[in-house]
Amino acid sequence: MYNAAATIVRALDSVKRQTYRCGYQILIVDDGSDDNSREIVDNYMADNPQMDISVVSQPNGGVSAARNAALRQAEGDYIAFLDSDDEWLPEKIEKQIAVFQQNADADLLGTNRNGEHIKSLFGLKFRHLTRISPKMLLFKNFFPTPSVIVKNDSERKIAFEENRHFMEDAECWIRFCKRNNCYLLNESLVITGGGKPSFGFSGLSSNMKKMQQGEIKNIQVAYNSGIINRFEYCFFYVYSLLKYLRRLIINRFRR
Repeated sequence: MYNAAATIVRALDSVKRQTYRCGYQILIVDDGSDDNSREIVDNYMADNPQMDISVVSQPNGGVSAARNAALRQAEGDYIAFLDSDDEWLPEKIEKQIAVFQQNADADLLGTNRNGEHIKSLFGLKFRHLTRISPKMLLFKNFFPTPSVIVKNDSERKIAFEENRHFMEDAECWIRFCKRNNCYLLNESLVITGGGKPSFGFSGLSSNMKKMQQGEIKNIQVAYNSGIINRFEYCFFYVYSLLKYLRRLIINRFRR
């Protein structure tokens, strides 16, 4: 949560409305807000004593530092992420937990967002539940962070790079998926940014140049870790540039 007075209640209400009933530990990281976000949260906690909400306050350090602060205190069997300007649809957690219960090998499970449904990618047909490899994440970040649930245990520790401010979530999933089993539940169960486009609109994603630079860094990470070879590095580099140019054109006509 950073200066999220306009959206934090909507995010929390989406947790409260979940059809999956269990003991939720809700950790809110106040990342140095200087508006009245904290006051709004305090009032929300007073009005909803049945919800186990804790607030972690820290100087502004960005989304990665905020997520890591919460990860250090998370005690549940599963960890789910939610940014303060996003919301979960009511059946999100219930549907994802059902997938975990039916697929014991799954370590991470993401979903689509904003009404998206993926039919295929370069000839690969997507099923209702599709295994996602780290290499596939170089084509597209299939795991918007507020869609992700990950198992919480010592063998599957997850951490975000705190010196990264663009595409840091995709970099985290690339590293995690190299050594763990990651799946996409091909349903749209999250609304991000009030349904805004995924690039060029507002927030960090509005800085398309920085986002593209972050994507290039992720290609380098994949190359250095042996996920892709030199030929594939060149391919994904060119692919990223072409995708960036396409987004610039779309964004220009969108205005």
